[in-house]
Amino acid sequence: MVPSDHSSEVPAVPDRLRREQALRVLALASTADATDVKRAYRRLAREHHPDHGGDPELFHELQQAFECLLDTDGETRAPSVARGRPSRPPTPTTDAADAADHASIDWTVPTPTHGTRLSRDLLAAALLTPDGAAIQEVTATSHSPGSRLNAVAPHLAGNLTCTLRLFPDRDDRGRPMLTVELRAWNRRSRRALQQASTGSHWARIRGSSSILLRSTLTPGTDPCSTVVRAVDRTAALLDGLDWDLAGWTLTAGTA
Repeated sequence: MVPSDHSSEVPAVPDRLRREQALRVLALASTADATDVKRAYRRLAREHHPDHGGDPELFHELQQAFECLLDTDGETRAPSVARGRPSRPPTPTTDAADAADHASIDWTVPTPTHGTRLSRDLLAAALLTPDGAAIQEVTATSHSPGSRLNAVAPHLAGNLTCTLRLFPDRDDRGRPMLTVELRAWNRRSRRALQQASTGSHWARIRGSSSILLRSTLTPGTDPCSTVVRAVDRTAALLDGLDWDLAGWTLTAGTA
């Protein structure tokens, strides 16, 4: 009889030990799922990031724990159930609303405060509640595409500004959704929104003194994925208007 070759088998005990150690690093229970892992990592990474005075070794340990617990599909790894038998591969998500690319956002940036000039990362950070479990309303103010007045927009009269607002909402059947609104009051920005090529995601609503572009998203099970989709859609619209996110100042949504 030819002896079996077990050289390619994955030992279960070391995998389990590594997973348990990673759970301890992120202060998670053994029942933690992918959402719990991402939430804990974001919270601890912000707190211990070296750029914000944190310990580089501890931050590296957090990264290793995060990578240990998440595979490339973003699902938690389950420990092997028997020695010599690899773990069952994770079931990929079928929810298109959760298909956003988490890696496109730096989740370690500090939570922005009122008066912060926005970026993709800062807008995402502002949208998430501090524990990362939900989405909160965010409002930002600007003047018009490429205007030198954008830096002082929060101090201008309301009819000279534009407002960007992202907020949890419900449709007419009571189902949850996330709404993104860009409202222009001054003549220059109203003209920009009137001429904008918005595609099918945006509705254009003309008022007597303003123009509103509105888009809605159906939230997925993971708040972070919904935030990434909202940020992507907002940034794409503003890029088409040559209106950089850095020209917007956060005026509501954080402490």
